[in-house]
Amino acid sequence: TIYLPAISAWSVCSLANGDIAVGTSDGVIRVFSNQPERQANEELQQIFESELSQSSLAAQQELGGVKLTDLPGPEALYEPGRKDGQTKMVRQGDKVSVHSWSM
Repeated sequence: TIYLPAISAWSVCSLANGDIAVGTSDGVIRVFSNQPERQANEELQQIFESELSQSSLAAQQELGGVKLTDLPGPEALYEPGRKDGQTKMVRQGDKVSVHSWSM
């Protein structure tokens, strides 16, 4: 598994030398190699790890552009949906559940 500091991977390519190139939603192409001579220097690897940590934290706090802290708790389900197919996102601790109505 390769973790990326981006929302999504748009393109992945296996290169002839065995490296893997990934184009991501943040507009960056990253190349991963298991050959030390083709790997980034220590400073760039630390920057990558820092970006990865920051995006991981942001992903835990936000879902699809919605801050988890802005979501209602389970009490929001006491009020039923108003139309067929309506969905509600509900925060339960650090987890989010999505509920849909069929009428």
